[in-house]
Amino acid sequence: MSENDGLLDEFLSEVNDKYYPQVMEGLAQLYQGRTGEAVETLSRPLHTIKGVTGFIPGFEPASLFTHEVESFLKKLQSGEVADTPDNCAVAAQAVTSVFNVIDQIKQTGQPLESETESTRAALHEAQKKPPKLDMSQDQSVEVLDHKGLRVIRLRALRLHLAAQRQAVIEVLAATPPGAAVLLDFSGVVSAGSALWEDILPLADILCLAVTGLDHECRGVFHTWGFDRYLTQWPSESAFLASRTESP
Repeated sequence: MSENDGLLDEFLSEVNDKYYPQVMEGLAQLYQGRTGEAVETLSRPLHTIKGVTGFIPGFEPASLFTHEVESFLKKLQSGEVADTPDNCAVAAQAVTSVFNVIDQIKQTGQPLESETESTRAALHEAQKKPPKLDMSQDQSVEVLDHKGLRVIRLRALRLHLAAQRQAVIEVLAATPPGAAVLLDFSGVVSAGSALWEDILPLADILCLAVTGLDHECRGVFHTWGFDRYLTQWPSESAFLASRTESP
């Protein structure tokens, strides 16, 4: 058995035992309308599948196809592609097709062209439709200072795009070191792990805390382990009351 044969056997075993159950969880979240959380769940196995298939001879088409599906999911999460039931159905079918392509290459040595092309056509058509507008994007960050405390209210409905994340980081970077800062997510319905990764280095400089995490935001926050570094408060008023010195 060659080294590639061993890698292929291990990969196929993980596809069935590890990646497919994760994908089924993500698809369930997608059908429930929890798009941001679903994409986070789906992206982890798909990213690994994309990387591994790129190294196994003969499976390179699966890597390319998975990259296209992964890219569509990210656009769906960020709002670049409209988060509609139809587009979520396209996303779900495309994710399922990734596993079909892997199985087809295993069985015949190549993917079924009719399936990959029809899926690509559906992805392309979905991306031609205008995305939902985020009416709060132009005023995505509101800063309130109260007796030495800073509250940053995040107003963008979806915090995934680089420009949205940059607006948050710029406010944090302009805050004096050691200051107590609360990030209020009450106006946010979904935020990707990239936002938390951008914020995390500032936790060593500022006394950062969060509040107002809804279901999707809270899921990403805990799944990626950011709760180990940032304190959660039940409300903005509780944070201010606990931090304000009594006269």
